[in-house]
Formats: sequence, C-alpha cells, structure tokens
Amino acid sequence: MEQKTSFVDFLKKVIAFMKDKYWNIRAGMRKMKWFFVRMFRTTRRFFVRMFRKIKSFFSRIRQKSKWFFVRIFRKVGRFFVRMFRKAGRIVVKVFRKIKQKFIQIGRAVIRFGRRIKRFFIRSGRAVKRFFVRLGRRIKRAKHNPKLLFDISGLKTSWKRRRELGSSEKALAEREAAYKKGFLEQLQPILDAMPVSNGSRYYEKIEIKIAIIADEFLFDSFKDIAEFIYITPDDYEEYIDKVDFLLVASAWRGLHNEWRLMATEGKETNEKLHQTITAYKEAGKTVVFYSKEDPPNYEHFLPIAKRADIIFTSCVEKIEDYKRDCGIEKVNALTFCINPVFHNPIGMKNRNKKDGIFFAGSWMLKYPERVKALEMMLDASVASGKEVTIADRNFSQNNINYFFPKKYYSYLVKEIPHDYLQKVHKLYEWAININSITESKTMFANRVYELQANGCLMLSNRSVGVQEQFDEVIIVETPEDVESALNRYDSEEIYRHQINGVRRVMTGETCFDRVKYILNTIGYEISENVRKVLVVAEQITPAIKEMFANQSYQQKDLVELSELTEELYSKYDMVTKWDTNSKYEKYYLEDMINGFKYTNSDYITKSSYIENGTVVGDVEHDYVDTISNCYATVIWREAMSMHNFVALKSDVALSGGYSIDHFNYEKQ
Repeated sequence: MEQKTSFVDFLKKVIAFMKDKYWNIRAGMRKMKWFFVRMFRTTRRFFVRMFRKIKSFFSRIRQKSKWFFVRIFRKVGRFFVRMFRKAGRIVVKVFRKIKQKFIQIGRAVIRFGRRIKRFFIRSGRAVKRFFVRLGRRIKRAKHNPKLLFDISGLKTSWKRRRELGSSEKALAEREAAYKKGFLEQLQPILDAMPVSNGSRYYEKIEIKIAIIADEFLFDSFKDIAEFIYITPDDYEEYIDKVDFLLVASAWRGLHNEWRLMATEGKETNEKLHQTITAYKEAGKTVVFYSKEDPPNYEHFLPIAKRADIIFTSCVEKIEDYKRDCGIEKVNALTFCINPVFHNPIGMKNRNKKDGIFFAGSWMLKYPERVKALEMMLDASVASGKEVTIADRNFSQNNINYFFPKKYYSYLVKEIPHDYLQKVHKLYEWAININSITESKTMFANRVYELQANGCLMLSNRSVGVQEQFDEVIIVETPEDVESALNRYDSEEIYRHQINGVRRVMTGETCFDRVKYILNTIGYEISENVRKVLVVAEQITPAIKEMFANQSYQQKDLVELSELTEELYSKYDMVTKWDTNSKYEKYYLEDMINGFKYTNSDYITKSSYIENGTVVGDVEHDYVDTISNCYATVIWREAMSMHNFVALKSDVALSGGYSIDHFNYEKQ
C-alpha cells in the first residue's frame, strides 16, 4: 500500500529542489531582468524616437499650417472685404434709389398739390363763370324764357373735351400738324404787294376825338378824323384837347390797357368810370358804341348807362337801350370799311390761289355758328381746293378755342391785321361766319372788309347779309358750297369780286359812319359831294343814254366845244368820252371809287375789253401810263384844262392807278 506524502515532505522536497536549482533560477532571473531591461530600453528608445518624429512631424505641420492659415485668412479677409464693398455699393445704390423714389414721390406730391390747386382755382373760376352766365341767361330769359334751359352749348363743350382729350395732348397734336412758316413764306410776296397811298376823294375831318376801342375799330376810324387813343394812365391830359369821348365796347384795347374794362370790380372798370366822369365834368359829350350786341348787351350795359348818346350795331336793341338807360338818343350804327386800309389794291396778284381762306375762331358758345362753320369747312375741303384757316386764338393755347382735330393740318397761326388784309387778296374765296343770324344790322365785320379786299365770300345765313349784300353767297348745305365753288369760271369770279368792292366802297365807309356820328351829336358835317364832268367831242343819242344810265349821280355832260376854264374849275373830276366806246352802268362809280382808296392823280383802265377781248394786263395796281384817254378819269386839280383837252392815249404820266377791265368796251 503506497505511502502518502505529507505536505511537509512536499515542501521539504521543494525547498531541496530550490536549493539545488537556485543558481540556475537566479541566473534565469538575471537573464529575464536584463531581457526586460533591454526590452524597456529598446521600447523607450523606440517611443523616444517616435515622439521625436511625431514632434518633428507636428512641428513641420505647424510651420506649414501657419502659412496655410495665413493665406486662408488673407483670402477669407479679401473675400469679406470684397463682399463688404459690394454690399456697401449695393446699400448705396439702394439708398440712392430710395432717395430718388422719395424725390419722385415728393415731386409727384408737389405736382398733385399744384393740380389740386389748379383744380380748385379752375373750379372756382368755373363756378364764377357759371353764375355769371346764369345771371346773364336769366336776364336774357326775361325776353325769351326758352334761353334759360338751352344747354346745347354745354353739350358741344363736353363733346369737344371727349374728342380732343387733355390740353397737353391736344396741344402736341396741333403743334405737329399745323402749317408752319406760313406767314414767313408769304412775307416777300406780301411786302411787295402795293398798298394805298392815301385817299384823294375824302378829306380828313378837322375834329379831335378821344377814343377807347380795340384794334379793329381803331384801324378803321383812325384816318377819318384825329382820333386820339387814350389809356387808363393818360386820359386826363387829353380832356381839354378833344371835342368828345367815344367809348366802344372793347375787350382789351390796343395793347391790353383796357382788358376787362366792362367787368365790375376790376381796376380797368373803375378807371373807365373815372374817365367818363372826368370828361363829363369837363363838359365833354360821352358817346358809347356797342359793336357786341346783342350777345353782350348785359355785359356792357353799365357803361352804356353812363353815356349821353348810344350807338348799337344791332337795330333790334334800340328799344332795350332806351328802356334800360333812360336815353332817347339811341341809334343803329353798322360796321364799315376804311378805304385806305380795306381795298382791292394788289388783288390781281400773279401769286393768287384758287383756294379758300378763313380767318377767325372756333367759338363753342355759339353752337349754330360752330355747326355752320364746320359744314362750310368740310365742304371746302371736299372740293379739293386749298383750304387755309388762320386761327385768331392759336397762341392762347386754350383748348376751349381749339379747332377740331380734322382741321389741324389746315391751320396757321394768327396773322397781324395789316398782313391779314393782304393775305386775303391772295385767295379767290373767303369764308364768312355770322354768330348773329337774325339781326337786320348785326353780322360779321368780315362781310364789309373781305368784299373791299376783293374776295368772293361764302357765308352762313344772316337776315342782314341777305337783305343788303347780293354778292355774298349764302350757303346752308354742303351741296350749296359745292355748287357755289363750281358755278363760276375765273372771269365770273372776278366780276363778282368787283361788284363786292363797289358795294362797300359806296356808302359803307368809315367816313360815312363817322360823319353820321358827328351829325347825330350835333356837329354840322357836310357830305363829300364830288362832281365829275364828262366831256364828249360830240354828244350823240348813244352818249346821252349811257350817261343817263350811269349809277354815279353827281355828274354833268358837256361837249368839248362848250368847255371853259370857269366850267372846268367847278368840278372835282373830269373825263373824256368817245363815241366809239361803250360805257356801262357802273363805269363812273368804279372809276371814282378808285380815288377813295388811292391818292392818285388819275384812275384809268390799262386793261379793258376791245372787240370782245381783254387787252392789257395791269389791274388794281399803280401805273405811270395812260393807255386809253377815253377810259380815264382825271382829278381836276392834277391837270390843267389845256393839258386835259390835249390829252391823248399812250401817254406817260405818273401818279395813276389802273382798276379792273369791266364796264368799259372799246369798239
């Protein structure tokens, strides 16, 4: 049986083994120590080298990263600088735009404010005009209640506004379309056109008259007597220098001195009443002449009430003046011509056009006038003839006076009055429009002036024109206009023009009107009775018949053998008649009328009819040759009896004027 080993024995054996193996174990432990020492040293060196390498690596990395980040930071910095600059510029632009917007808004607000201001001003004026017109309409309605509810003029105004649009648009369209440089192109022709050198027939009346008037009336009256135009500033210095004061219904005077003179509350109105008072206190007669009746009767009535004597262009208003003013001295005074200013001199111009000319305005307040004028203008344009419209209100740029768009291309600017008379002579036809159609005496002044200038006229209906002027062609439809324009050849047109000249030169001159005024006031002004002596070599029955048939009444007929110095000196004019010539009814009247608008020594016919053919080519112009001594009237003072008796044809003699070729024929 195996013996069990005790633990003590085991330990003893181990200790004995350890003692036996001690040095081996010690040597092994030393080896392991040195192994671990070497391993530690090797590991330490490894890690030292590794740390050094890592340190060197990170050192290099740090150096490199320093410049990298510097460049990065620089680039980032430059990027942000550029960004900030761009942002700054954007902000500046934004603020500039905002500033501009605020400026625009400010300007818009200012413009809006101005428009509002103009709106209220215009509204105020419109309201004022409304009540003024309403007051006038109520006054007129006393005699015709239907006028109170007549809104045709208002409808026309609304229609015009819709047609033309805004004032700025209408002004731009008219500016682009009208005939530019019209007067400038005609200037050489107009300047070369002959004009009156005075009047041999009429003598200036030796009387001084203070006058308040517009340009048209003053130009008509200024050569008849010594008319002195007075203003609000100088009226006092003429009180003792004039015989009486003539106040005409005027809108502005010659140079706007009397603008609004009939409007109560205005300075010029107060000045006018002061003027009238001053002249009355000085014992001067105050005469009022209303050439604006009947439409402006109420407007000028307060002035008429201050006058001693009243003249009106409308005979139908005489009783109204007598009733409203308490004055019995009320008379009708129609328009007239000044032969020195309105005459046919130069009418046979080689530049004359077979066209139609109208000088006037488009007045919405007269619907019937507008309708008639539109009809005549449309028909004239449709005829194919050249149409020219001189707009008297062109430069006012007031849309209320604009012609319709369809006439823009025919418009020219207003023409000065002296040039306007000449321009009319360059056109065969003229249009006349009457605002007042039911009066026997009140109608457009053009009826007188244009006939004197030698124009053949188309006119709307007028009671007075129809009764007094046969040569004015009344048209009421486009067919009437077309018929009139195509009815006559050039010779017939010329004959009608000459008939018109004769009609107004006989009894319709300003000399006749001023003498009528003076005689009405109480001045004794004798009529200009100019007598003509007709001298025939032999008084035959044919001569007697032609002489008796003459329309000129202040005439005598003698044979050449009976002529004496004493007889010769009794006449203002002398003329020779020939048995081989035919003298028609208006021969003497037309020849003598030539002395009314010229200061010539003789009136002749350098152009006349011979055996049915017109010979000669000088008509209505000055001449220095007597082509036919038997078709010449001599101003007696310009030629002695001896020279008159010896006078032959084809004689050079200055100081003559040749009229038309009508009413005389050499056989």
